[in-house]
Amino acid sequence: MLEVTNKSDLLLINCNQSAQQNNILISAKTGAGIDELKQRILEIAGWDGAQEGAIVARRRHLDCLDRAAEHIVKSEQFAANGNISLELFAEELRLAQDNLGQITGKLLPDDLLGKIFSQFCIGK
Repeated sequence: MLEVTNKSDLLLINCNQSAQQNNILISAKTGAGIDELKQRILEIAGWDGAQEGAIVARRRHLDCLDRAAEHIVKSEQFAANGNISLELFAEELRLAQDNLGQITGKLLPDDLLGKIFSQFCIGK
């Protein structure tokens, strides 16, 4: 539990000096103590700050992103060939979109059932 006390600007003590283990003084008016509050919330949540902007993702999502990136690279190669390989270019973009759709939830019902049965042990 973290106790946060506002209106520290009305107190005669320094916000940073008065903060104890579970008590932080802040001032919404001046902004004093806000950075410390953010840091303490991150610490409590287990964030070590080493991976700024990191996203928690399932292994399946990361695999889908890798496959989508591979299809985009292939599409760039086909695009460089001009009109000769436009169908292959379009197909690679469609495959990249399909992989991204698996992350965003845009799956066909049969695909979704296939994922459920392949990833979970469901008794007969």
